[in-house]
Amino acid sequence: MINIFTILRKPKAILLVLLAVCFAFSSTSAKVAYQGRINTYAISTFSTAYTPLSGATAMTFTSNDDGDASFSMPFDFNYDNIAVPTGTLVYVNSNGFIEFGTNPGSACCSNNVGSASYLKACMILSRDLYTPAGTGSVAQWQLAGTAPNRTVTVEYMGITTCCQGANTTRMEIVLYETTNVIEYWYQNWGFTMGGALNSAGVGLNGSNTPSFISVAYATGISATPATNIRFSPPQVVIPLPELSTSPKLLAFGQQFTGSFVDLTLTIKNVGSDANLVTNNFIITGNPDFSVTSPIPGALIPGQSTQINVRFIPQASGNRAAILNVVTNGVDSGTQSISLTGFGIAPTIQIDSNIRFKKTRTRMGDSLTQWVHITAVGQAALFFNGFPIYGIDANQYFVSHFPANPIAPGQTDSLGITYVPTKEGLHAALLVINSNASNIPLDTVSLRGTGILPHIVVSPTPLLFDSTAEGDTVCKQITIWNPGSDTLRLKANGFSSNDGDFHYTGLTGPDTAIAPDHTKIVTVCFIPKQQGTRQARLLFKTNIINTFETPRRDTASIITIDIRGNGLPLGILANTISGLPVMDSALIGVQVCRTDTLWNNGDADILVTGATFIGTAFSQTGLTFPFNLKAKSFMVFSLCGTPDQEGIILGSVSIVGTSGGRAVTLDLPLGIYGLKACASPLPLALFQGVKVSKGTSDTMCTTVTNCGTISAVYTASISGADA
Repeated sequence: MINIFTILRKPKAILLVLLAVCFAFSSTSAKVAYQGRINTYAISTFSTAYTPLSGATAMTFTSNDDGDASFSMPFDFNYDNIAVPTGTLVYVNSNGFIEFGTNPGSACCSNNVGSASYLKACMILSRDLYTPAGTGSVAQWQLAGTAPNRTVTVEYMGITTCCQGANTTRMEIVLYETTNVIEYWYQNWGFTMGGALNSAGVGLNGSNTPSFISVAYATGISATPATNIRFSPPQVVIPLPELSTSPKLLAFGQQFTGSFVDLTLTIKNVGSDANLVTNNFIITGNPDFSVTSPIPGALIPGQSTQINVRFIPQASGNRAAILNVVTNGVDSGTQSISLTGFGIAPTIQIDSNIRFKKTRTRMGDSLTQWVHITAVGQAALFFNGFPIYGIDANQYFVSHFPANPIAPGQTDSLGITYVPTKEGLHAALLVINSNASNIPLDTVSLRGTGILPHIVVSPTPLLFDSTAEGDTVCKQITIWNPGSDTLRLKANGFSSNDGDFHYTGLTGPDTAIAPDHTKIVTVCFIPKQQGTRQARLLFKTNIINTFETPRRDTASIITIDIRGNGLPLGILANTISGLPVMDSALIGVQVCRTDTLWNNGDADILVTGATFIGTAFSQTGLTFPFNLKAKSFMVFSLCGTPDQEGIILGSVSIVGTSGGRAVTLDLPLGIYGLKACASPLPLALFQGVKVSKGTSDTMCTTVTNCGTISAVYTASISGADA
């Protein structure tokens, strides 16, 4: 019979061991484990020749005598039915034993097999051993083989018993993965121990759970065992569940994208002696499939449950995935189910991905543009919404919705209305949310521009310097439109005026001011009274109110306060008005008209003279110089004596001073000269005419009015023979 544990340490025999181990796990209803308390371990011997380790990791004891070293356990191990996980420290004592997870410290011992002071201890030669001074590292360890059939070997080198000097030996403790077998190997089977402590123990010390136990191969021996020793844990059969799934293929058939269909999968525990626990559902492949049922509870043998699997196609065409059911079942504890389906999906096409570009919409107005949507796929195009995002999303709204759904091959329109409530470019994003397979979230960029006129008037207020009464001073006002739309003046003129100011408003095309253009208007100040004079100029515009914070619009009505100061000054005026022709008269005949000379100012005038142009004119009633009080008058006459026929023009300038300034009143004058004229008479009538007595004769003469006025003529005969 071939010894499996002996062969396991030989590399050439690893394949045979793997086959044996695999055969041990071939049970379909149970799992074989090697575990149990150490008092159940089988003890056997074998005589294989000792082979020292080569290439192992050296360990140095903390002391030549009663020292220790340690390393980390490289695989899971079970000792005395207690788990020794990977990474547990294994302490190697120089006095011929190792302990799992407990450091024995400075332990001098002589046959401590059975001593509860040494728990979980493997004692290969338990007594007071010694390492000769200066020998350096006297232990090493090595990992060999491949999982799950690896070994860890701890080798003592150059060990001697107390007081034996150069009489040394080598020995090994071998730990086997999976089987949890422990072997002791000795280089010298007849190694003699001497000295005061000339006996040793070989065996195993257990844990104190639930109570301390030990197993001794030999106690009190005076030499090493004659053979190598093996401690083998018993095989323990662990009942296990079994997994069954049906069917192995879930075919969901054709389904429209966005909708779903459910099929069921049956999970059953076909084992006979343990519960089946489902750990997870894992789906790999297309993301169109999901498990909608929760992970079921433990299934007792023979019990089954149904799991709901859902197919929601996310794209058109064939869709496939693999559902892995992960359980604690033996053999096929993880089973795979094929998932297939076919997605029928519509596709979307729109005529443009941008709207309102390069458009300018007046504040208060609205503009609607259209997005034409076509369902170009094989299925109806459904819509889930048309949200508008962005900082200016509130400038737009959906004013017309398309049909929902749009039939395959059909086109409908989505209306977007732009209502700017603030000036400038307004960017937003319209999302067309549909069940389209190509672009389920199609976007349209909205880039409208809101325009608004502005008005800036300067200067404001408009201030005039002090101006003498009767003088005229004019200033200009600039009206500027810095906005983005045409500024229109609906009204412009005085809303109030003391009467001292004059403004000619803008009319017709001049009332429209293009963006970044200006218009100039003029206001003149002609003070009629002294003191502060005021007026208010009003511009009513087409600017609407907006709702920005801070507001960028300007008021629709702008008022400009106008102020000036009138200085007191005499002002000459008269009462005659109209044409300069004052009357008509015969040549050489004087005619006069009464006039009144007024001082309409608030200061006296020293009237110094009157200068006439034209010799036909004169005045009576004014004697120069004289003082004309403020707000007073004087009556005088303007006279004309024509010296020729027809219109005669002239003028008079009445001059004076007031407040150190010259004051002048210029009056146009005119008179029409009339001529009185008759043609000359014949020198003689009846000259050389003879008339018989008692008879008569008649002769006529003609008198012609050669003047410009009507005249009455009387004929008379005078003389001795009248």
